[in-house]
Amino acid sequence: MRLHHLVLTLLLLGLVPSAAVAIDVPTPPAGYNWKHIKEIDSAFLVPISWHFKETEVKQTLAYFITRENIDTEGSFTTGLTINVLRKGEEFDPVGYAGAFVLNLVKENEVLEEPFEAGGGKLKGYGCRVRVASENGPLVMHYLAIGNENTGTLFVMYFESPESQWEQAWAIAEPILTLFVLGDDS
Repeated sequence: MRLHHLVLTLLLLGLVPSAAVAIDVPTPPAGYNWKHIKEIDSAFLVPISWHFKETEVKQTLAYFITRENIDTEGSFTTGLTINVLRKGEEFDPVGYAGAFVLNLVKENEVLEEPFEAGGGKLKGYGCRVRVASENGPLVMHYLAIGNENTGTLFVMYFESPESQWEQAWAIAEPILTLFVLGDDS
């Protein structure tokens, strides 16, 4: 089953709890632990030997699940970035998600055509692209999911050097198929 179908299935099956209810997550796959992010009523898998970092810049909450330790190395080459923008009900996060993904495919080499993800209050789009960088090409898998009721946008992207993509994606795929987003975030 393709990634976007799994994400869509998980969201439609109700793994999208209300903020008033504790997040119910399945037993993590071997080699992973759950990281509950209270501020956004969500949970993500973190590989046991990987690192988690959170920060806030202006109106964006940023979370990182990375192979490298950002605090000691200053950056990372392989990992997931989760940006959460809470703009309020006047903001169209689903429209923004669609425009964001369309812009990605216009400006980069497309490796996986845009697809729809989500269900219920959470709707969005994704794609996979190759991006030029000074250290060689990166492969980046994007998901942009909006909550129409709260005006919240989740922009998630997993990146890795192209030369390491297959190995990195084997680790990333569970992270991007079993996450839980709170629908009141």
